[in-house]
Amino acid sequence: MGPGLLIFKLRLFILKIRKLIHAIFTGMTVVLSLAVFFLLVYEFGFQDSGNFEGAFDTLYTLILWFFLGVIISRMLLNPRIPGKKRLYKRNLLMLLILVYQLGFSSFLSQDTLLYAINPFLLRFLAFFIGLVLLSGSVFTLLNQKVSPHMLFVYSFLIFIFIGTGLLLLPNATLVPISFLEALFTSTSAVCVTGLTIVETATVFSLEGKLIILFLIQIGGIGVMTFTSFFALLFMSGDSSFKSQMLLKDILSENRLSLIVRTLRNIVLITLIIELFGALSIWFTIRGSLGLDRMDEIFFSLFHSVSAFCNAGFSILPGNLNNPLVFQNFSFQFFISVLVILGGLGFPILFNYGSYLQYSLKTHFRKLMKMQSRYEYKPHILGLTSRIVLISTLIFVLGGTLMFFVFEYHNALDNLSWDRKIISAFFNSVTTRTAGFNNIDLEILSRPSMLLFLFLMWVGASPMSTAGGIKTTTLAIVLLSIWGSVRKTDRLEIFHREISQDNIRLAHTIVLLSLFIAFVSVFLLIMLNPAEDMMSIVFEVFSALGTVGLSLNLTPFLSPGSHLILIVLMFVARLGAVTLLSSLFSQRQKDYFYRYPNENIIM
Repeated sequence: MGPGLLIFKLRLFILKIRKLIHAIFTGMTVVLSLAVFFLLVYEFGFQDSGNFEGAFDTLYTLILWFFLGVIISRMLLNPRIPGKKRLYKRNLLMLLILVYQLGFSSFLSQDTLLYAINPFLLRFLAFFIGLVLLSGSVFTLLNQKVSPHMLFVYSFLIFIFIGTGLLLLPNATLVPISFLEALFTSTSAVCVTGLTIVETATVFSLEGKLIILFLIQIGGIGVMTFTSFFALLFMSGDSSFKSQMLLKDILSENRLSLIVRTLRNIVLITLIIELFGALSIWFTIRGSLGLDRMDEIFFSLFHSVSAFCNAGFSILPGNLNNPLVFQNFSFQFFISVLVILGGLGFPILFNYGSYLQYSLKTHFRKLMKMQSRYEYKPHILGLTSRIVLISTLIFVLGGTLMFFVFEYHNALDNLSWDRKIISAFFNSVTTRTAGFNNIDLEILSRPSMLLFLFLMWVGASPMSTAGGIKTTTLAIVLLSIWGSVRKTDRLEIFHREISQDNIRLAHTIVLLSLFIAFVSVFLLIMLNPAEDMMSIVFEVFSALGTVGLSLNLTPFLSPGSHLILIVLMFVARLGAVTLLSSLFSQRQKDYFYRYPNENIIM
């Protein structure tokens, strides 16, 4: 045996040992990460968990020591190459935090703030690192075994059932609830709908409301976005090409190199907007709800997240029709702004952010006389951004005007004209996808109900926290109809041509949505023959648009009807086309022939 072959076999043996060590560490990491979550669930969800606080602290510390070993082993086993420089920086940061927690936190003086919050920091650190490591392992495993469409479906199903289990914990509710009630609430939260069969304010405890808030946040930014962010946070150097291609399609990102940055920006923009929203809401409600400071902060944060994610959940009895906030129009205005921002969609927000940055830079250069006479003007605003902005303005302003006219002497009768405008604006905005209500919907006139049905069906914009068929879909369908009437052979807008694939997809979405709505209404009428048909149609379109508005019918429907609404919310959040593609997708066939064309009489 020559020395070259011996060296080759030695390297192969070392590689196998490294793979074996990596597999062992991965398996133990998954087990211990799940152990962290079970410990937290037990502490969070059961009454007598405080009796074992000392034992839990020891367990969390031991798990963190293991995580420390995992991070060190990853840094030693992986060769330090330039492409992984950022990965090493992230691992080093997590390593330093772990060393501090395990090595220096025990020397803290008992009269310091850090000592008092150290048990919380211990649990948070164990949860965060466990989430990062588990997300990476699960994401890699599923990405190897599951198709991209099914991965998207499974991720929502997993979080819905996790939320159901958490809501069934003893500490999550003030009164016991059934499995169906927990499943309905969890589905409504993850699918950011807002329909409920039990009242959030009176049935769920603080722990239960925190669980609902967590589910809304995950459902709002997208389950895949959430898990992918943590999966790639400390493993971006190891992410496969297949993983990047999957995320490229999910995030609608054109360049693979920008995937991690896009994920980071989505999470950061979400947190920044929600924090500013919570601060704005707090200034409008402080001292007016009879709550202490911490409860006011939680109230503001909950409604900010619920508004930006277009969820429509409220921790006030009667939603925003509660007497405590019914006349608080500043509060309603900020809720409306958050709903609009969440309904625009992350790509649109990023695109207009880039446009604003370019405009400010250009005006500054002109002001400083640094602008050349002939300067190239780049095409920054995409076609989607233009359509979204125009359609959003049309729907918001048109809905405000129509609701103002329809309800001037009805639901808005006792308000001054300026408050009538704000209330009409609020209802026009939240009806599209958010589901907050500041009026009794049962007293609405029939024209207003039809207006609400249309707005709920359309929804907001693509890649947003909202539902519905989307404004861009309706715009393409209407433009294609106009083009057919004019006998044009192509669809053009803003000096751009819409592809035939986009046109076919838009028509498919509209037809599928109407078909699903018809079938759902038919089934609910069969199961609830005594109920008013208009109320049933309203509930169906509310679920189909992930809106959450109700004519107070949902809690009184049969259990079978609740299951239908659960399926409807799930289908609406994922999209009927996406769901059907995941179930019936197959490898595209190459056809080497064409049949003769023949026109059908229409």
